[in-house]
Amino acid sequence: MHKLISYRFINNLPMAKGSSGTLKYLNNKLAGGAVNQRGNDYETCVAISKLLQLVNAFSAQLRLITISSQVHAFVDDLYIENLIPGEVTETYHQLKTSSKKLYWGNKSKTGSLHFDFSKQAALLKRRHVHFQLKLVVANKTVYNNAVLKLPQSLKKITAVELFPWHDSINQQLRLNPSFRATAAALCAFSETDKLESLVAHFAGAWAMCHKKNISLEAFFDLVKSRGLAFLKSTFHPALHPQAKLILDTIPGFHYQLAHGYLVWNFSSTDKGNIPHYLDSSEFRNIENEILTQKPQTFYDLEQIIS
Repeated sequence: MHKLISYRFINNLPMAKGSSGTLKYLNNKLAGGAVNQRGNDYETCVAISKLLQLVNAFSAQLRLITISSQVHAFVDDLYIENLIPGEVTETYHQLKTSSKKLYWGNKSKTGSLHFDFSKQAALLKRRHVHFQLKLVVANKTVYNNAVLKLPQSLKKITAVELFPWHDSINQQLRLNPSFRATAAALCAFSETDKLESLVAHFAGAWAMCHKKNISLEAFFDLVKSRGLAFLKSTFHPALHPQAKLILDTIPGFHYQLAHGYLVWNFSSTDKGNIPHYLDSSEFRNIENEILTQKPQTFYDLEQIIS
């Protein structure tokens, strides 16, 4: 906020002689900061997408997978090591969001994409590791061009992926069907606010773990420990029998246990869920209050579960 106010204030000042260069510098500095932030946000969202995909695909073997951001490599934005037999062992991602034009360039020119990908491949081949390189881009035109002009020497080891960017993670859920489907596969509920909560927990855990050499098992444990992530439960404990009897006798109140959560509706006027696993201490506290107060109407129950 302060930066924006200062920028507007300076823009409205009458420029002294020779000050145009200073103002141009400031404009470029602010623009560069915005581009860097956009790139950082994009990298975070791509990382979250990959984390969601990996947790979905390998839920029973997460300890065999590690993930890092900004590694010491020629292709360096995101690195995944997967030690599950039969899987690609090392995957390196380069992410591009700000470029409207992107060129592979010359293999011999230091800093070109062709140079970086070729050097990375050469290092990995010397180690005899099963690997893949990936270029992830936000722009559809850039994607088409990158696929069309992918150098022949890289075709067997490089994939180009399109991951459109919609300026925020929440907008990704609304406007990127693939990203939403990946999140929905882990979420106990389909509502957008629940998906946003789940993705926010992934983003928070990713920031907390410093993004370096993170065991996917430890990462997912961190997500689960934060609560209100609305993750699907893999097991389904039962309600206390007496609590079930109380709920079953409340007029107009109906409920079901879905993915480890209690989902309810009252007549045709209201519906909701208790946002805690059935086996969590938070849910058992609510259950104990139901057992203690023995609500006989929905309005009595609402004071406990809302």
